[in-house]
Amino acid sequence: MPPRARRWRQAAQGLREVVAAFGPNVLGADGSLDRAAMRRRIFEDAEARHVLEGIVHPRVRAALHAACQTAASPYAIASIPLLAEVGGRRAYPGCAASW
Repeated sequence: MPPRARRWRQAAQGLREVVAAFGPNVLGADGSLDRAAMRRRIFEDAEARHVLEGIVHPRVRAALHAACQTAASPYAIASIPLLAEVGGRRAYPGCAASW
């Protein structure tokens, strides 16, 4: 399967999990994630934020790990804004610094 098709399949599965966890009211009229509604929900409810992080963060880490593994040089830059805040740095033991 081409990489782009694989990413779309993974995103679709993630969206299905988000809908299973939060209900269909997180979808817009076109069936895509209503990001504004989801954002309001997770900022109002810490448990909801943790549930969403449990769905999204493993997928993001896996995609970044795969991208780093296929880098054309021995070095790669993984730009992850929440890396330190949510414990994701453990996935990158060679990480020399984070800002």
